[in-house]
Amino acid sequence: IYQGIQARILPEDRRQRIKSHFEAMTGVDFKTTPVLLNYGRQITRKGIVEFLEKGAPLLRKDARLFIGGIGPEHDRIRQTVHRLGLQDRVTVTGLLDEETVAMLRSEASVFIMPNIHLPEDAEGFGIAPLECLYTGLPAVSFNVDALGESLNGDGAFLVPPGDYETFVERIHHILDLSSEEKEALAERARQFVRREYTWEKTAQQYLEVLEGRKPEQEHHIAHR
Repeated sequence: IYQGIQARILPEDRRQRIKSHFEAMTGVDFKTTPVLLNYGRQITRKGIVEFLEKGAPLLRKDARLFIGGIGPEHDRIRQTVHRLGLQDRVTVTGLLDEETVAMLRSEASVFIMPNIHLPEDAEGFGIAPLECLYTGLPAVSFNVDALGESLNGDGAFLVPPGDYETFVERIHHILDLSSEEKEALAERARQFVRREYTWEKTAQQYLEVLEGRKPEQEHHIAHR
């Protein structure tokens, strides 16, 4: 039984104020710069260091990656950015407040989930990319652990594990879409999550279990 997903969406005036503050603090212009986003607990299975080493060099030069969150890998991520000379293209923000994350979900171009498979620490679900899809932000993810199941729908692009070239190609494909194509993709992403991951469906399935009935689980059908 999946949990429901309902990401925070800011009022327009509040979002614009937070956006302007973020642009002033970071020097990014959301209108002209393709912004890639990753946020979450910074642990080894998230694969951030490996992406910086193998994926970031393949990204187009005008893209900016923002990595939010905190965790045991935080210092290693920062050190890797400096070691590879990526300071102008990658910003490690540290812990972000909920309103800033909500703003970034609305303003970023792509969410990335470059997880690696660790037998002793598997990804259990993938809340962060589903929150992004909920608000219309497409996601590119390696098809590892539970991500191949939870992200099996519109707006999410699953890539064979460790194939950084294809991973970056998927990012560039999204960035190169027309404005109309981007909005159509965003709407399909929103519909996918709001259809498949509702709290009403979660509650109903738990009720069926408590009543001794087997919950009916629909299979996701990807349309990409």
